[in-house]
Amino acid sequence: MFSQEINNIKYFTDDFASSKPQLARIKIVSNYGSDNVVGAVARALLFNRLPEGESFETYCVDAESPVGILLRSKPVKNAFAIMKCNETDGYSIDGYTEQPKYADYLKSWMTAKILTKDEDNSVFVFIKDIETRKVHFTMSLFPAYYQKLFKHENVSNLTELEKELCKSLIMRTPNRFTEIMDKMGEEYGFKAEYTTHLLRNFTKNNVKNLIDNAKRERDRAQRVLEDNLAEYRRLFQDMNEKTMRYELLCAKPVEEDTELADFFSHNKTLSLVDLHDSSLSFIIDTKLEWFDVDFYEHARDRGEIFNFDAYSGCTTEDKKLLMDAIFSNDPQFAIRMCAFYEIDMSTASVGVISGYDYGDARTKKYIPNPHLQRHACLGSYREPIRENLRRNNIIGAIQQCAASAGSVNLQETDMTFKPFMASVFKSNNKILVDNEGNEYTVKEAIQKLKETK
Repeated sequence: MFSQEINNIKYFTDDFASSKPQLARIKIVSNYGSDNVVGAVARALLFNRLPEGESFETYCVDAESPVGILLRSKPVKNAFAIMKCNETDGYSIDGYTEQPKYADYLKSWMTAKILTKDEDNSVFVFIKDIETRKVHFTMSLFPAYYQKLFKHENVSNLTELEKELCKSLIMRTPNRFTEIMDKMGEEYGFKAEYTTHLLRNFTKNNVKNLIDNAKRERDRAQRVLEDNLAEYRRLFQDMNEKTMRYELLCAKPVEEDTELADFFSHNKTLSLVDLHDSSLSFIIDTKLEWFDVDFYEHARDRGEIFNFDAYSGCTTEDKKLLMDAIFSNDPQFAIRMCAFYEIDMSTASVGVISGYDYGDARTKKYIPNPHLQRHACLGSYREPIRENLRRNNIIGAIQQCAASAGSVNLQETDMTFKPFMASVFKSNNKILVDNEGNEYTVKEAIQKLKETK
């Protein structure tokens, strides 16, 4: 018998059956893989034999699958089920009779157990080590399983074509089988209807494909348009910014910039590092002024904020004492900090460098701003600085840099703040200053706080 899977038996497919209720009442619930032989043969043989108003179901399932277990526990009437199993022994169904003569006929090619219930027109075939050709061989006995439907007065009433169909299922190739299935469909008068069905579906499917293609093309065009509009908006915004910058620069007379020179010479917290074409780099020496007091108090009450390294002998109470005096609405001490910046007038840009080397002389007095030093990130300060540069207000940009230099984001507790406080508490230098400008080491500041408690 042939082992090739047959999956397009045209007159007996679900697609064609959907247009013929008499054919559709023979339901193919499940197939053996992609092979449609079981359901198609049932439809071909039962089309004119199934009593009016009744339906029929075919199954190919694993005996131990949820569907297989359910079928065995609650068998349905008018059904044919092929059950895959590892061993046929042990399977029985209440009310069903074993048919050893059919199993004997099949045993040259397989081990099978057939259970039938004539009054219900229901058959179960358990097949060990199932494969496609065994399924086909099993179907060659289909009329024998259903005595009520295929015998009249105890004599077989199979037509010659139906007999040929059963014989074709044990042949080595599927050619004869497919030839007979086509003949049976034509004898049932399906040919003209099938052609009409195909052409109707052809038109329907092509219109659907045309609609789907048109929708895809429309959606693609819409995406391209939206992308272009977004790009145009970006270009217009860029042009407006450059136009505004151009007009602002033109409105200010081009002359020697004594204002910037005076600003640097009178501001002792500024140190010029380098000048090159339109770029200017500098260091700002400042002290900690901008921080979130509420967040500090909330973190302090949880106690987690004091978990960082410090000088030998420093206790948590020492940390809390000094940090309360620093991170307060009325601070007694401030941490001296420094930060490096590079601004470029031609591009209205500002940059910082992580890990910048400030030199020993400066780091003996100042702690580098932790967020800039560790992450080279200006956060929310970047845009105000750039806006000043676009307006050619270089002094305003430097003042915004100074504000960022004296700020610490306490919410970056583990990533930034704790390492920063560790560098403060491990320093032996006078990096703290009180409100009168007096300088202190961390130990000296803690000692003074203890003395004045």
